[in-house]
Amino acid sequence: MAASVVVKKRNKFGNGYAVTADVTLDDSYPTGGEALTAKQFGLAVLNFILPSPAAGYIFEFDHDNSKLKAFTPVKAQAAHSHVNTLTPTAKTLRLVHAGADIKGSANTDSENADADALPTNGALVGAETAVADAAYAFPATANPDMGRNVCIVFHNDSGGPLNLFEGVMTFTVTGTYRGAAQTEDITFTSDAGNKAMATAKYRYKYGVKQFDTVTDVTVDNICDNAIKIAVGIGSKIGLPTDLKTPSEADVVKITKNAADLAVAGTVDVTNMTVNLGALADNDDFEIVYEGVAALTGVAISNVTGGAISADAAAEVVNESNLSAVTARVLAIGY
Repeated sequence: MAASVVVKKRNKFGNGYAVTADVTLDDSYPTGGEALTAKQFGLAVLNFILPSPAAGYIFEFDHDNSKLKAFTPVKAQAAHSHVNTLTPTAKTLRLVHAGADIKGSANTDSENADADALPTNGALVGAETAVADAAYAFPATANPDMGRNVCIVFHNDSGGPLNLFEGVMTFTVTGTYRGAAQTEDITFTSDAGNKAMATAKYRYKYGVKQFDTVTDVTVDNICDNAIKIAVGIGSKIGLPTDLKTPSEADVVKITKNAADLAVAGTVDVTNMTVNLGALADNDDFEIVYEGVAALTGVAISNVTGGAISADAAAEVVNESNLSAVTARVLAIGY
């Protein structure tokens, strides 16, 4: 017989589901684990399973082969005494970053050509503020709804043409990212042939770094008075933790509104962002990726006791009867 699954609870999770279920093993455990399928959890695709210990057994899910493996702790061996310090180590984790009903955004620049409309949520972070007396003051309107890149927008609604600065304008964005200080310089370069903005038109450019909060935006060179400047959001969504390698291959799957997106060309391993392309308000997304978490070291002094085997646990012997063992698991998918 095979392992059986009883679904206990099903919750919406981003654009997928988080399913709590009880998995009962069979009477002849196979080496390498009990096979589980997405269908057993009421899902079409199974992205992640987190099992809990049960009846003294330790469980681990083999995501590559979709099998639940059972282990028993290894007992202590010969006694010893030592002084030691555990060194922090890194553990690879499969993680999910998801968002439901997020703010819409874009990520295509219009630096030197007039555009007809304000980009999606192009003034969310800082409302349009007119340049006056050759100065710009950032009006903090709101923070991004999640870690993502930002954009700078120019708008000319004066009734006639106005000029951007001929040369380089550098906007310095200041804020935070994962609780630490973050800054980015977003530059606009204009020349005599493209600095003029027609009335009722826009220019905009997106940065590449993710911001959780934006506290200030300053500029070194200024454009004509009456041009309005706004600060908005982009579609490069920041990952809460670093990628494992880091490389684009660490991103396992991307979905937007329950549709798969191609991973290739979307991942910025320097700034830890994934470009979701054009987004509309209330879109949903899910990014499954492999990251690394550091385990904190603890000092141990003058410890006397049983020595632990090099293996922390051993897999249950092939054909063992585990039919009386039920493990509760959390399954994530859609």
